[in-house]
Amino acid sequence: MVMEFPRQLSPMLPTASAELPTDPERWAWELKFDGFRALVFCDGQGGLEIQSRSLRSMTFAYPELLSLARALGRPCVLDGELVAVDDSGKPNFELMQERLGFHPANGWRRRTPKHPIVYQVFDVLFLDERDLMGLPYRDRRAELERLGLAGENWLVPSVHTGPGALEVQTASRAAGLEGMVAKHLGSRYAAGQRSPAWRKVKNWSRQEFVIGGVSLDLAGAGGWLGGLLLGCSTPAGLSYCGGVEMGFGPGTVEALRELMPQLRREMTPFHDREPRPHHVYFEPALVCEVQFLEWTSLGHVRHASFKGFVFDKEPAAVARESEG
Repeated sequence: MVMEFPRQLSPMLPTASAELPTDPERWAWELKFDGFRALVFCDGQGGLEIQSRSLRSMTFAYPELLSLARALGRPCVLDGELVAVDDSGKPNFELMQERLGFHPANGWRRRTPKHPIVYQVFDVLFLDERDLMGLPYRDRRAELERLGLAGENWLVPSVHTGPGALEVQTASRAAGLEGMVAKHLGSRYAAGQRSPAWRKVKNWSRQEFVIGGVSLDLAGAGGWLGGLLLGCSTPAGLSYCGGVEMGFGPGTVEALRELMPQLRREMTPFHDREPRPHHVYFEPALVCEVQFLEWTSLGHVRHASFKGFVFDKEPAAVARESEG
């Protein structure tokens, strides 16, 4: 595929913020959907490539998006979120893992799709070989809306400007969404950077963790799985961050049972936690996303719920996120 713009780009990332900006007239508000961040490269001749935030190609996993390039018919680079939709039409992060199976030696592989994917397009970086990243967000958004992207598997979600941020936040909570992203109307697109010009205001704390093993359910009431042992990468090694015991669907439990013989190791992967009875330790190869209430004084997650596996981030890159 021949393209005049860069073949690979790292997306711009938001900083975490505990509060909404105090000057709402300078910001736009977008709802934060539960999905995988992805850049889409269209060559203008019907060719398309989907790239994860870690620069991996994901085109093979989402064949229903291939017609986007033909529908658009122009060379461009789009930024957005791949979202799985359940039977009620609601975004569901855990359903994303149904698309991909994990093998420790071969990485992620495609599974047969069971639920539709919608690409929520919220930015355009290149268009007709023009670099738009230096334009203010308001101008890029105007270019994006003029493209008229509306299909069965892609859309441009609504954006809110000026006063009303609190109402948007309330609506996102009522819908059970992760939160919202505030974007400064004058902000340029800073590829590969985490910028305060984009601010993620979460309804709950949420981030990725490395799975260091599982705890066994001794009571046996809920099956063999008691919970996952979570960790974050540090210069000293994998640091223990507590466990998560809620939010597992049948597919998650089945996948972990299948992977256990391949990932199992004798020694704990955590540098700061002694081995415990009834724990089975894993090679730190799997990453998951977890929603939780807060961090404890010991640096462990509290009231955590499993949301799904994450395939587009290397375990070594999973660090504790700033709380804003």
